[in-house]
Amino acid sequence: MEELLHERLVRHKKFNHMTEAQARTKGVRISTRKVRLVADAIRNMPVAKALALLATTQKRASTTLAKTVKSAAANAVQKGAVESELVIIRIEVDGGQTLRRMHIGSRSHVRMYTKRSSHIRIVVSDMKTDEKTEKPVEKEEKKVKKAEKSVRQAHDGKGEAK
Repeated sequence: MEELLHERLVRHKKFNHMTEAQARTKGVRISTRKVRLVADAIRNMPVAKALALLATTQKRASTTLAKTVKSAAANAVQKGAVESELVIIRIEVDGGQTLRRMHIGSRSHVRMYTKRSSHIRIVVSDMKTDEKTEKPVEKEEKKVKKAEKSVRQAHDGKGEAK
């Protein structure tokens, strides 16, 4: 029993576990389409670079996203991560509550319109990698090389692309 516990402890210490932290902002009164436009620009960026980009972006959603990124970074630092190594690994922008309003036009014609809101979730992580995260990248590179090879063969007329 003691040997098994010792093996688990040694196995646990071999891997550098990544520190992940998240921040959520709910009920932002900006439509998801407009928030996603800015969120796609900072996806998979280091936190410092993303904050610099958000400071210069002239969109209303950039201030809310900057606050959420700062909160996620502060949560990661609280967990023990180094702020200069943090990277945004995931941004989710989901639809929130929709407010329905009416506008009355001429001859009592009523037109409905909606005021949409968003929920934002940002996950940051430090750049530490372990053996488990490096292996899938190598497999993916092999798949890309294999696909390129099959495309070349199909282009040359020597074989069929699968």
